[in-house]
Amino acid sequence: MTNENGKRLSKRNRGRAESFRRRLVAWMREEKGIDVSADTEEGRMSAQILDMILDWRRDMASVSAAEQVAWQRSRHRPVNQHPGPGFRFEGNGPDRRVVPDPAQRAIMACILDWYEAGETAQAIARRLREEGMEGWYPKRVYRAVDAERRLRALEARDQPPPP
Repeated sequence: MTNENGKRLSKRNRGRAESFRRRLVAWMREEKGIDVSADTEEGRMSAQILDMILDWRRDMASVSAAEQVAWQRSRHRPVNQHPGPGFRFEGNGPDRRVVPDPAQRAIMACILDWYEAGETAQAIARRLREEGMEGWYPKRVYRAVDAERRLRALEARDQPPPP
């Protein structure tokens, strides 16, 4: 089963779609007396209508999810449980906000400077661990480099041009 973009649905979403389809077919048979089998013209037409309803429902679910994410981002609210590199959560409950984390940004700036100076990600991760910062490994260093570059580009774009 695929979505509107032709991508395969996850097992979880396939299961939800199939469950909804079974409930809808049962409702059509029991409550409305409509045969959904492919043996009759009415059944084939009902199956096509059913597929159109399922496609519409899937489209509406993705639209509402995208609208919810946009609404949360416009109010600087967390979209998931990860604030993103260079940011942290502040507050609790409905007052929870994503705010810049200057300490993390300082570490990311050092990592980017070291990386651009020619150090490898493995050497940077080792260096950070030796300085007492646990949890650093090469892949995380690469992510920090990418995030810092992206954040610097955004900051440069938001700055007014020099006079």
